[in-house]
Amino acid sequence: MKYLFILFPLFSISCNETKTTKNNYTSINKTDLNKAQWITGNWKSTYEGKPFFEYYDLINDSTLKILSYEWDGKDTSKTSLSFLSFKNGAYFLGDSMNWKATAINDREIKMIPVYKANNEIHWKFISLNKWEAILKGASKTNTYVMERIPLIDSLMK
Repeated sequence: MKYLFILFPLFSISCNETKTTKNNYTSINKTDLNKAQWITGNWKSTYEGKPFFEYYDLINDSTLKILSYEWDGKDTSKTSLSFLSFKNGAYFLGDSMNWKATAINDREIKMIPVYKANNEIHWKFISLNKWEAILKGASKTNTYVMERIPLIDSLMK
């Protein structure tokens, strides 16, 4: 789904005890994803005036599941699934490890493009019910305000 890939380039987080690597990126531990509990839940935003929806779920200590979908008020459609997972000593987003996380903490997640991706991604905590997804490309930056909404199960009652 095209909306899912809109939000993937948004990750910048710093850790309490961090080390700088030779590339000047913060070292990330496998357990750092637990610091980003704020991103879990069901979210809504807009892209070119049309709403899009995403569900973020920490399915274990090192994997964040991201489900993008369309919602017509009664049913979901056009779903796509991606994961932010710990592989080869780092966190990567996308099936082909397209983005690499450079920071993960309780306020933000940052990612840089590494394979077939062109934009940086920054997910930035605002409040328990709101966060920003910032996609920074070479010539343009897009910001999406993600607002918490009830889970689909409760919307169908």
